[in-house]
Amino acid sequence: MKSIIILASFIGLTTTVFGQNIIKTLSQFEIKQNGKTLVGLKNLDGKIIIPAKYLGIIIEKDHVLAEDYNGDYTYIDSTAKIICKYGLFSDFSSGVSVVTKYANLKDKNENIGVDGLMNKSGKMVVPFGVYSSYQYKGFINGYCVVTVGKTGEVGVTKYGLIDSLGTVILKPIFRMMHPPSEGMVAIQEAETKRWGYANLKGEIVIPTIYFWVSPSFKNGIADVDTEGVFKGRIKIDKTGKKLQ
Repeated sequence: MKSIIILASFIGLTTTVFGQNIIKTLSQFEIKQNGKTLVGLKNLDGKIIIPAKYLGIIIEKDHVLAEDYNGDYTYIDSTAKIICKYGLFSDFSSGVSVVTKYANLKDKNENIGVDGLMNKSGKMVVPFGVYSSYQYKGFINGYCVVTVGKTGEVGVTKYGLIDSLGTVILKPIFRMMHPPSEGMVAIQEAETKRWGYANLKGEIVIPTIYFWVSPSFKNGIADVDTEGVFKGRIKIDKTGKKLQ
């Protein structure tokens, strides 16, 4: 989560048109109330667009995150419409943000929450609680490794892959998984603990027969281990063919 940084940009017209991105026309202002400094947003004409009731505001090019004194964040879209409030938002990547909600203050203090996936219109692409975590800092090139089960407990946590529309590419049935690389995904079978690779169609194209595989392909080549403890380390291409 980004630290609270107050940003302002004075580019563009001050006229608000339905559907227009007016974020770039807004600037922050402050008021003092009950010993607190509260901030809001106004346009270049001085008209208050977002009332001053927040601890701090992050202004991005097409949305705003406003933090209140309880540590919750309000999401405001590009038209300055208040959409929703949750305990935490990740940076938007591939058009979506992992958002977290907490049942109560105790859970929030202990960082025990449930995650969901939201797009920039505020629509939940994946409902809260479907996945226990979104791995590797969220979406990379439109894909994200997700987990079900208790995160971090080997044998209980299962890994899968979804795209930014919430479509399941690989069901969360694997013991471990790495982010996609060059269209390939390193996967570890839950029962055998052996590794192989799947493609972004969800097909296992290199069987899970290896003791270890490199997390990613580089220029179409990956290292794999056929014997364990790196005794049988070889290089393969994306078809699984051994390279000399």
